[in-house]
Amino acid sequence: MNTAAARKKLYLLLGSVMLATAAFGFRLAVNAQMAPQPNRFKSRENSASTSAGDWKLYVNKAYKYRIEYPPVASLDESRASKVSIEFIQEWESRGSKGTARLSFDINVSDNHGRLTAREWALKQWEADFIRERQDVSIDGVPGYNLKIFEFDQYSNHIYLAKRTSMYELSFSNPETISEFTPDIQRQYRELFQKMVSSFHLQ
Repeated sequence: MNTAAARKKLYLLLGSVMLATAAFGFRLAVNAQMAPQPNRFKSRENSASTSAGDWKLYVNKAYKYRIEYPPVASLDESRASKVSIEFIQEWESRGSKGTARLSFDINVSDNHGRLTAREWALKQWEADFIRERQDVSIDGVPGYNLKIFEFDQYSNHIYLAKRTSMYELSFSNPETISEFTPDIQRQYRELFQKMVSSFHLQ
């Protein structure tokens, strides 16, 4: 092989490596920008009581509802009938560190049989999973709340019936996440309660 041909081949190889490196670096940068940033709630820091003006408003036109959520959360609305508002919380406990993922989900199902919220809720869960149950009212709409225990965790499921749809608001109970300090548990409890209070059906 002559010198010119060898040099050309070397340039082509170097160019391919540089393009591959640039593409990989760009993908890393995009992923870093898209990744949800961890929440850093600390002791005595009450992020849940942030004024409503600081929160974002999500409006679901397909199923006629709206809800407010804090800017630290990420929103997954890829399916109009199942929307997730997700949180990533850093924790430190007994010399270990990590992150926990929590979500507040809004699921909408057809209710052509026009079941009440209580009837629907009790059809979704076997009695062994139910720890507490109570009638509730959200924005003037009667509903039914279940506290569920499964996989060593508690979660709340609030069911609301309106027209021919059933709305389910579900979220983890932060008090069952042992790695969280009592202050962080309280902050998430207040945050989720505030989100429930902001839920409005049109």
